Amino acid sequence: MSCLICGRPAGDAHHYHPERVAGGKGMGGGHLPTMRLCRSCHEDVHMGRVTVRIKGALAEWERGGEVSTRALTVSDHGETRFENLPFLSDARLSEEWARGAQDGARAYVRQALAAYGFYQRYRGYGRRWYERAAEIIHDQTGHTVPARRLYEQARVGSLIPSLGDPEAALLTLGREVVKAVAQLSAEEQAGAIERAQAARDAGERMTVVARRVRGNRADPQSCRETGIHLCAFCGSEWGPQ
Repeated sequence: MSCLICGRPAGDAHHYHPERVAGGKGMGGGHLPTMRLCRSCHEDVHMGRVTVRIKGALAEWERGGEVSTRALTVSDHGETRFENLPFLSDARLSEEWARGAQDGARAYVRQALAAYGFYQRYRGYGRRWYERAAEIIHDQTGHTVPARRLYEQARVGSLIPSLGDPEAALLTLGREVVKAVAQLSAEEQAGAIERAQAARDAGERMTVVARRVRGNRADPQSCRETGIHLCAFCGSEWGPQ
């Protein structure tokens, strides 16, 4: 059982009277229902630092003017609908978050592959391939896609063969690191991925790792192209204006 207030393991039973404020001393009673609390939160309730109000199947607890709501009894099952959220356990909400992250990674890989597919078949348009791809996506789906996004996703798509399991890489390293690695030359990418994974295992923040990877890119002055293009030198920059 988890604490109604903080979600940590609960070892105390706090008696309350339905439809009344639960707090202060003198609320106990063997004939009254109980809510599960940890020792620290139980003390906070009795000392008046936290106020709990029972409203049917829901409990509202207030600390410092901020009110939180959850069901007195939560479940690891049930549909994830807005109205059901107070009745889902922390474990279930965590599971839904993880599923969402997995779906997000899968969707990101799909878009990266699609963008690179468009690049492969329309790069004959030169630096305007991304505009043609955006037109096709809009005509086929009605979605408007910014040119820069297509360009960046195509770079990530070109990296996917080097990632092994691209969805796992996105979940462990994060999009910013993967995008930064995608801007490197093919010869540099494998080493950059290994260093990023080692940095993650060492507890480094991935935002710091991404900045370091971007700092290791080749000199943009080495590029002879203009406009938006796939380039290991320019990376995700728009190129000379």
